[in-house]
Amino acid sequence: MKKSRKIFLIILTLIMALSISLTGCKASKKPSPTRYTPTTPRTTPAPSPGMTTPAPSRVPTTPTPTTPAPTTPAPAKRPVPQSVRAAKIASNVAKLPEVNKATVVISGNTAIVGIDMKANV
Repeated sequence: MKKSRKIFLIILTLIMALSISLTGCKASKKPSPTRYTPTTPRTTPAPSPGMTTPAPSRVPTTPTPTTPAPTTPAPAKRPVPQSVRAAKIASNVAKLPEVNKATVVISGNTAIVGIDMKANV
């Protein structure tokens, strides 16, 4: 009885392991995001097929010309070199009381900071 139960459990374990390895983990399919397309509201209803459109009831007026206000261009920001940014970050981190020395490497928008901490912290 014990031997047949042991064989049954081994076979059951092998079947489960085989089924898991064959099916594997499948990536779930996510629905593609829908784009938002704003609709412009209609000011007049659309004409029905076979119906003629009535003449406009008001007389169109000509718009009065306006003078645009003068705009002043914003001052252009000078880009800060990455070495200056890295030195600034490293000096600010090194000011912490638990830190002996800090080193910074910048890649794009990511700054990787390496620190040498004091003992027993």
